[in-house]
Amino acid sequence: FVQRRVRSARRYTILASGVAQRPEIGGRSAPSPEPLHCRDTAPDTPMDDIATLRRILKTSRKIAMVGLSDQWYRPSHFVAKYLQQHGYRVFPVNPRLAGTTLLGETVVASVLELDEPVDMVDVFRRTEDVLPIAEAAVTIGARVLWQQIGVVNREADALARAAGMDSVM
Repeated sequence: FVQRRVRSARRYTILASGVAQRPEIGGRSAPSPEPLHCRDTAPDTPMDDIATLRRILKTSRKIAMVGLSDQWYRPSHFVAKYLQQHGYRVFPVNPRLAGTTLLGETVVASVLELDEPVDMVDVFRRTEDVLPIAEAAVTIGARVLWQQIGVVNREADALARAAGMDSVM
């Protein structure tokens, strides 16, 4: 079984199998994050299908980014900027920055305060903060809940999939 390196980010390498792998840190190998999941699979089946991720990204053009930072060096900021540069509309959600403008969009405090429907709720928050965000995503009718690498809330994942949403974590 041979895995080839497809894309390298700052901390992770995405392998051809679609699994993110952290490089060695201090001479020891760091644990890999949890596998990705999707509504089309059984609850404990990893979503390692790059085609599914591509489908999600092609069909989700409006993205609510929860935890978007105003600090340019934070991952949430450069992910949002990258998505905007590639034709996505990013809606910033951050209670600390509510009412300000970030990347040309007005920041709201909660997903429930968005004026427009969104396709995806992308979460850059701690694991314990994800469940209420998932509940809000279900309430507004989003199609995808995307928890970033290192964020794994199985309750939120189960809630999203039970509501018929795709869930990536």
